[in-house]
Amino acid sequence: MSSEHLDQDYRYAFPELQIAWKKEREAVKAVLKKHKVQVFRPRLLTDGEKQAGGDNGYYFHCFIY
Repeated sequence: MSSEHLDQDYRYAFPELQIAWKKEREAVKAVLKKHKVQVFRPRLLTDGEKQAGGDNGYYFHCFIY
């Protein structure tokens, strides 16, 4: 990641990766549902929760949402 993307959300900095990750998550969800696994998806973080991560921009986020 270059320094030009440090303060950007991944979906805006790398839209092609975001689209690929979304397709991957949907594929995993489909496989799980095929095997009768109930899939729960956490909500997205609010801007306030993201800001609570401080200046370094680190905050917890689940992979599948």
